[in-house]
Amino acid sequence: MKGRRVRTQRRREEREARKLARRKGWARRAWVGQVVEIGLPVALFMGMILLILLFYPRVVSASVFEPVLASHASMFGALFGLLGEEVRVSQDTITSSSFAFRIIAECTSLIPTLVLLSAVVVFPAPWRMKMWGAVIGALALAVVNVVRVVALMYTAKFSPSVLEFTHLVVWQGLMILLGVGIWVAWLSYLRRRGLA
Repeated sequence: MKGRRVRTQRRREEREARKLARRKGWARRAWVGQVVEIGLPVALFMGMILLILLFYPRVVSASVFEPVLASHASMFGALFGLLGEEVRVSQDTITSSSFAFRIIAECTSLIPTLVLLSAVVVFPAPWRMKMWGAVIGALALAVVNVVRVVALMYTAKFSPSVLEFTHLVVWQGLMILLGVGIWVAWLSYLRRRGLA
């Protein structure tokens, strides 16, 4: 009986020694795991951005996207009317006595939303949390985009000389920062809940 216990003990020790040897071998190669753990999401994100860049021009130039732009113009026209501005909307163009805007794809929150969705999808988190991050982030970007267009309308009305700078530099930068900020807020929420 005693010999059997000794053999069992030796087998356990040998198994533990083999496990330890494997761990040491993996420890030497741990950088490979770290590179894969970090590099894979980055590569997926960059791949998704590349797909966006490849297909975005085709999607927005297609006649399928024209109703989206017309609906945005109608929505903004109605909003301007609620704010007391007299505007006319014709397909994708909003005109008033002091300005004229043509709504194009860049006037929507499509690009910042696609970039945010790409970052949310590739981050290792539960799919339910990814869905919530995507939906809340897209809604936040859409709301801020409405504020952006209204602010640009008032800039065109009261200070047209700075409209181009405000449109191309200030608001574009703010939308990018907002997208990154939403993603960082989503990550910190996941970390607080122990999901990331």
